[in-house]
Amino acid sequence: MELKLDQWATTPPPGYPGPIPPPSGKRAAGFTNGEEPAAGYFNHAWDALADTQNELANFITGAGLTRSETDLSQVLQGVLMLVGRAQLKAALTTVRAVHDTAIGPKTLRALARAPATRQVIAVGTAGAIQANTGPNTDFAAQTVAAGSSYAGDFNDIAYDATLGLFIAVGTVGEIQTSPGNGTWTRRANGGEHLLRVATNGLGRCVAVGAGQTIKYSINGTSWSTATSPFSGTPDILGVAFGAGLFVVASSSGAVASSPDGITWTVRHNLARPYDNMQLVYDAGLGFVFHFTGEVFRSVDGITWSQIHAAAGDGVLVASSFAWLMVPSSADGTSAAVRYSMSPAGQAPDFTVDYVATGALSWMKFINSQLWALSGSKIYLGGIL
Repeated sequence: MELKLDQWATTPPPGYPGPIPPPSGKRAAGFTNGEEPAAGYFNHAWDALADTQNELANFITGAGLTRSETDLSQVLQGVLMLVGRAQLKAALTTVRAVHDTAIGPKTLRALARAPATRQVIAVGTAGAIQANTGPNTDFAAQTVAAGSSYAGDFNDIAYDATLGLFIAVGTVGEIQTSPGNGTWTRRANGGEHLLRVATNGLGRCVAVGAGQTIKYSINGTSWSTATSPFSGTPDILGVAFGAGLFVVASSSGAVASSPDGITWTVRHNLARPYDNMQLVYDAGLGFVFHFTGEVFRSVDGITWSQIHAAAGDGVLVASSFAWLMVPSSADGTSAAVRYSMSPAGQAPDFTVDYVATGALSWMKFINSQLWALSGSKIYLGGIL
């Protein structure tokens, strides 16, 4: 019997189950080689694709497809958004466990990937470093810089392609680098806790942290302190690079930009403190930062506008097609991945596409792949 897309998604023939999400036990571990998933799992995927197919058909029909440039431009924009929605759904609905590092009670906090070698390194509490030595599923522990005996928490990690270096930052001003060969070198130590790090991909690096700390480097090895543009003593909780600028955001609700990590200009200031803040950049969407209950966006890092309010807490992720909120449940045992495809200036239309069995503490699109962390586990989403 030949089964078409709409038959699977809406009215499957007798004997075939309707669309159902993947079994809860398989959402994290996935299906093993040779194991036959339930038919309803595929129906769930077909259902998502059918929704997109129907939306696209309705959009094109409604547009009328006249030859005016405006209408055609709107059609093309709509098509790109719908294609992006389908791809994003694929990434979210196929999130699976890549590896359980079994490093508990240590937890992983951030991850970076080298595009050329495809090496992935994750860092976490108590000096935890986990790196793959082959496939994505093959991770092993690495040792902190010789002689440092560092047992503090690594909070973030970035990779710079020009330098060929992974750069990890952590508590008490710790900065360590590695070319990916398993050997780490301490570059700085002492002072305020470092919370985030970013590079421009051309050798210039910026790390930020508590007490207005901004560190910069032009080679990844020697680090200097830049003067903070913020008044008072707020913590700097986020840094990202894009559109030729480094952008930082503080716990006081202020945002500043710099072309070199040294000279900074305040671009946006809410003048009120926030406990929860995240700042991300995507080439398609631009900069997005989330203060508790409010989300702002900027294409160039200079002009900012609010795109959402009362979003709640959670991990913030930006992709070329959407921005995501990943709030934890009240008991912290699960997380619902919600996404919005709404353009800037419009109220977001959130959709829940994946519910994790454990709370996701970190999520990021890296080289068009969706990576996530939860405790000692590393997850990988579908390919966009």
